[in-house]
Amino acid sequence: MYDKERLMIIAKDIEMYLKKLDNIRIKSLKDLENDLNFYASSMLIFSAINRVIDLGDEVIKGGNLGYPVEIKEIFALLSNNKIIDKRMETKLKDLVISRNKFAHRYGVIKAEDVFRAIKEVKIAGEFADIVLKYIKTK
Repeated sequence: MYDKERLMIIAKDIEMYLKKLDNIRIKSLKDLENDLNFYASSMLIFSAINRVIDLGDEVIKGGNLGYPVEIKEIFALLSNNKIIDKRMETKLKDLVISRNKFAHRYGVIKAEDVFRAIKEVKIAGEFADIVLKYIKTK
């Protein structure tokens, strides 16, 4: 059984993090030369990705879709159960790789990594929308 209220809260968190990231207005690598922009963007990306993982995990638990052994398997299970397509599965798995870099190799993250992740993390909002539409049918 899905905890729709919890799913909505997680989706709203994703939306909030993406909006805050957008409000920083990073348009080029030069914008990330400012430490405040660099670290704020990094943390917002990291937070949004963590909530994407939480959202996927909640859908799997609520739908009894299986038991992922590692984080990336969350998105394979969602794809296998036709909740997301293979394109989104791949993009979300790539986000997990970025998240792991931010979490475990934070000291070596470069502006290029943050800039690339800013572009990639936009899929998080699309994912949240898909999940909310799916849950409405349940």
